[in-house]
Amino acid sequence: YGPPGLKALEPYCHEPIPRSAWEPVAPAVLAGLRAGGGGQPLSRLLWVNALFGGNGQLLGDHDPAGRFKLARWPQMEREFPRHFRIATVMMKGFATIEEIAAQSGAAATEVVDFINASLVGGQAEAEGSAPLLAAGEPAAGRLLARLGLRGRKA
Repeated sequence: YGPPGLKALEPYCHEPIPRSAWEPVAPAVLAGLRAGGGGQPLSRLLWVNALFGGNGQLLGDHDPAGRFKLARWPQMEREFPRHFRIATVMMKGFATIEEIAAQSGAAATEVVDFINASLVGGQAEAEGSAPLLAAGEPAAGRLLARLGLRGRKA
């Protein structure tokens, strides 16, 4: 629960929040937040965290010289108008970061941040990468699979 727009969450995404800074939320405050709406699905929070958390660097073990495309159109906010141009280019087919930047008019770091978010969100894929789920596998594990958490023991 928080602000209705995702852009306001940017300051929380650049660096991990130390455990010492965490504070419990009183039940009455949480009830008020729920009643006021404005909750975001975990998948959207992970998307915005990947968008701002990479600081222009490709996350994970993806090749910066690799080629990426959107497999499906992502849910985007009006707060990020350049993402429409980046997404339009990526829907055409696999392209390098430089090609996407040149065709969209966005900076390469913006393209990388959008790719990060789209990979975590499950909308993008890297050329030659294996699918996250085998054919016929239930969708319940998709988010955990994208985060690399499926199959890990706690």
